[in-house]
This record gives sequence, C-alpha cells and structure tokens, in this order.
Amino acid sequence: MELKDYVQTIHNRLSGAEAYAAADKICGYNRVPLSEGYDRAAACCLEEMRRAGVESRIFRIPLERGDRRWTQEGFDGWTCRRGELRLTGPVQELLCDYRENPMSLIQRSGDASMGEVPIVMLDRGSSPDAYPDIELRHTVVFVPVVPYAPYLWAVTQRGALGIITDCIPETFNRDRRALPDARSYFTFYWRRDERPCFGFVLTPRQGDRLRELCRRMEEDWRRGAGPRCPTCEIQIETAAAPGCVQVVEALIPGRTEDEVVVTAHLCHAGPSANDNASGCAGAMEAMRTLAGLIREGSLPRPRCSLRMLLAPEVSGTFAYLAACEERIPRIKAAINLDMIGRRQEGRSGMLGIWAPPDALPSCGIDLMAYVRSLSNREAPSFNIGGYVTPFHSQIMEYNGGSDHYIYCDPTVGIPCITLMQWMDKNYHTSSDTMADIDPEMLHKSAAMAACWLYAAASPDVADLPHVFAHMRERFLTVLHAAAERRSWEPARYGELCRYEMEVFQQASGDALRFYGEEARPLVERQREYLRCLAEMEAGGALPVPRPLEGQHDRRIPRRRIRGPLSFVGSMLDAEAEEEIEALARRNPGLYGYHSVNHFILFRVDGVRTVSEIARLVGWESRYDSEAYVSGYLDVLSRCGVIDFDRQSCRESRVVWCETARRTSGAGIRQPSNL
Repeated sequence: MELKDYVQTIHNRLSGAEAYAAADKICGYNRVPLSEGYDRAAACCLEEMRRAGVESRIFRIPLERGDRRWTQEGFDGWTCRRGELRLTGPVQELLCDYRENPMSLIQRSGDASMGEVPIVMLDRGSSPDAYPDIELRHTVVFVPVVPYAPYLWAVTQRGALGIITDCIPETFNRDRRALPDARSYFTFYWRRDERPCFGFVLTPRQGDRLRELCRRMEEDWRRGAGPRCPTCEIQIETAAAPGCVQVVEALIPGRTEDEVVVTAHLCHAGPSANDNASGCAGAMEAMRTLAGLIREGSLPRPRCSLRMLLAPEVSGTFAYLAACEERIPRIKAAINLDMIGRRQEGRSGMLGIWAPPDALPSCGIDLMAYVRSLSNREAPSFNIGGYVTPFHSQIMEYNGGSDHYIYCDPTVGIPCITLMQWMDKNYHTSSDTMADIDPEMLHKSAAMAACWLYAAASPDVADLPHVFAHMRERFLTVLHAAAERRSWEPARYGELCRYEMEVFQQASGDALRFYGEEARPLVERQREYLRCLAEMEAGGALPVPRPLEGQHDRRIPRRRIRGPLSFVGSMLDAEAEEEIEALARRNPGLYGYHSVNHFILFRVDGVRTVSEIARLVGWESRYDSEAYVSGYLDVLSRCGVIDFDRQSCRESRVVWCETARRTSGAGIRQPSNL
C-alpha cells in the first residue's frame, strides 16, 4: 500500500483537539524525573492509551544513585513539598514559592530551613580569586544574569549554603528583556559523593531589583550606613528515595517481530507545555489514530510492530535500551518527538526535521521528506497540480540535544529522526504554557509522525523512487550549504563531494533493510545518480582521497562503553567536564561542540586512528581540528570511556564512512564485544 494512498486517511482521522487535550492534562503535573509528579503523569498517559484501546503498560527500571545503565549514572528519586525564598531585610517580599511555580526552585535542591541568611551578590566574574574580601560561609550567593554553574565553588569550597540565580539563557530569538517575568528551568544532578545544596530561580524583573538592592546596600555599608547585604528566609522540604525510571510503553502488534519506535520525553518541571507535553501528546495521538484505523480495517496491519515510549529525557532512554538490549536488533528505525506543538509566529515555531549523523546514514529522513511533501498539499496554488502551505518546516542536518542521539550511536545502531521546533523563545522557562500551543500545529506534526511510522513499518517499494528523489535534493542542499559556509579549493571541494556521495550512497543502501532485495535495482541506480551529481558538482572526476596532511596521532581508540555519553548524570567527573570546556574555549571557531563530541565518539570503531577520526569529524562538522579531537579522546581515555590500541599503529589511510556499512549497506552491525 503506497504512502500517497493513506496519507489523507491518517490526516483526516487524527485529531489536533484530542492531542491538545492530552497535552493540557500532562501540563498539570510537575514532571521532574523520578518524582511523584512524573509518576502521576505517567499513570495519566497510561490511562489515556488504555482508553484508546492500545496495549500499554508502565515499565519500571531501577536507577538508583550508584547504579549505571551504559553511561547513564543513577540518581535519587526526588519529591518537593515546599520551597520558599522570602526577602526579610531591609524589606520583606516573597520571591519564590515552589507550590505556586515549580521552576522557582532548582530541581533536586536539598532540604533547608533557616532565617536571616545574608545574600551576597557575586558580580565580579566566576573566578574565586575575584572575591578575597567577601566571607561566603553561611550565606546564599546571588549570581545575576549569567549561568550559575561556574559559581558552585562558592558552595563546595567557600561554605555558602545555596544559590540564587535570575539567568535566562540567551538564544537567537530571546533575551532577558523578552521574558521579564519568566523563570528558567534548572536541575541539579548530584554525583555519588556530593551533598545536595539548594538553589532558587528569580525572574529577570526580580533579579534586576535584587541586584540594585545589593549594590545600594554595598555602597551604604562602605559609607558606614547600614548592613552590607540583604537577608532572606529559606524553607525547603524535600524527600529522596531510591530512583526508579517509569517508561510508558504502548504497542500495536505487527506481522513480524521487527519494530519501529516513536519516543518522546515526558519529563521537565511544570508546565513545560511545548517541551515536551506536546511531543508526548503527539505520540499518543499518532498511536491512537493508527490503532483505530488498523482495528477497523481502514489500514492493513503493518509488517513491523509500532512501539511508543514516553520516558524521562536521556536517562529514561538509556535505562530502557540497556534493560532491553535483546530487542535492539529488531528495531528498524525510530522517530523522536520533542517540541512539536507551538504556534508558528514571528521567530518561534519552525519545525525542524533532523537527520541521523553521517556515522549512521539512513533513508528514514528522506522518507519523512516525502511524507512532508504529501502533507503540505493544503491549498491549491495558481499552477495546475501545485499547492502552498502556511506550515514552516525544514530538513536539517544532525544535531544533538534530545533522545535521538542515543539511538543514533553506531554501537546502538537505530537510525532516529527527530521533529523539534527550534527556536521556541519560551523553551525551558515557566512561560512555556498551553497559551502558545496550537491544535493545528499539533495536528500537522502528529499526523506527519503517524504517516512516517506506518510507512516505515509497512514499506512499499513503490514509494522508494519518491524517497530517493528527496534524498538527491537533500544531497545537493548539503553540498551547497557547505560551499556557502566556507571557500574551498577545487581539489578539497572534490573530496567533500566524494565524502558526501559515500554517506548518501550508504543511506541509499539502508533502504534494503526496509524494502528488501526487491529494492536493489533502485538502490544501485540511486548510487549511480549520486555519483553523477557529485562529479557534476566537483567539475569532473572525483579526486582520489589524498593522504591525511600533518597526520601525527596514529593511536587507535576503542570503545569501552555502549552508547554515547549521557548529558543527564554523566559518568565523567567534574574535572573531566571542566577540561572539555577548556578545550572548547581554546578552539574559538568551534560551534555546537556538544554535537562535535558526538561525531568524535560515533567514529571510534577500534580501526580508525585519531587522525582519521579527526578528518571525518571535520567533514561532518565543517570544523577541522585534530588537536581538539585528540584532546577530547585523551579525556575520555582517562575516564575509562575508551582506551588506545597502541600496538596497531599503521600507515595512514582514509576511511570516509562507517566501516560496517561501507560495502552492502544492507544492515546495521550489532557490536559483539564492547
């Protein structure tokens, strides 16, 4: 059954209003991972799926502090009953109340009950050496405007009790002035031996007033007129318990044991409407719609089963995959829904459709491009057979930052695409409410996800020419974007064309996993198409890869862990994290270095040298620095993430793409010894 034959059926059945109502329910819970609020939200989602007649359960996975699931460190469960910050001198004012606004408190703060505590403002920079004249012991430090994390030394080294911040991290479409009454969403993740402190989050408007008060009192104190600092009262009541991840799991059985997965993260402090009540609601509505259509016979039962996973972001995905390793080889592909319901307006709401990384090429992103083209036929244009749409979306190259990066690690081997609205100016703030959620946007995003799920689970080779047409378009877009970013000498640009050609040829071969040997003639023709396009772009025959210039690091790193590094409870120690930050600062041209770090680890296969990895990372990230790659791998080696095979140094060679898929592209290697 071809995709074009059922796109409209799915769009007509799926309800944006139902998805909106589900998102609204989820927003009513403060969904901090491993908390009572999260567990209640999970139970609510389970009830919704069972009411829709979809086989569902809560899958519970222990993740206590001291545990590890792949690279994910466990942490305590946390529930907060009360969290108040009250200014007591020279004026009285309630600044923060957790029960009124959960983002008033840095999540996972520890207990505290104290009064008349001095508030000391740290506004001379983040170095401890900038504050030799200020006693911080038994104070609360106020860190205005900037992120608070670089100031945690005040607690760990100088005896401060906790932190107050008013930081709104600035992005392309927002700054403090745009959200004067919003609070940022921050979370502590305590390592095994750390004692929890506490932190409060002010709005920018409150922070400006407190900053002015601190400065005025400092000036008066220097003139001998009054106390040096304002004072506050703090009341925090929390409870810790052994951690247990709860994953909402739903299944639409297929005709085989193979699976296609839709995932969305259920966590974040309330309300967190777009991030990510919208993604969870969209996943549930996609499953409800497909289950109903299959049950009534409007759609045939798919070849692959459809599985939905709602889990705590990153930590829940690590826990689930580590607990279900035997199922991983059967998962053909996945789609991650993270922020899909915001009203499109101004500089907010564009829907990004993110591809897997070059280390795991897949035609899944091009299948979604085909779905999008069919979904965008909303209003006829003046041309016969032409359409226009008011919906803004874009196919994008890989970026990290959500659960998809775990699936996409080659040691996991599940190509995962992501739907994510970026930018959303209310992202990770208390202003992310249902007021900006649009049922029409939810309908569009969830319907596209449902169509992709069913097409991936019931592949029809008749769709493949359309998928490959979108792949060729993406191939040229990637090359043209690379050419616009920097000037290339002809030979170097020819090498880039060859690199991208091989990545896309492997993505073509990935179609054999879905469509079988019947698709091989189309795959071979697509590979030849890509070769011709690459040669046309390069202006002639593609150059033979040159030896790596300046190659000096011939060590061969090997993975000692499965999956990437978690950014929620990392197994790296604080010293290693600081070293990586410093390494990035020494490379000022490096942008988005967290994704670059993914590219590095993704290419570690026990065969490539550090220099060869650096070349591949340079092609994918458009940033060449063997020094950064080598330094990053040195840090990982000291932390036990990798080791080096120093006995296998050999003559330089060039390896362009993922070794396991270079030849046939017919399958994804499941690592046998990690």
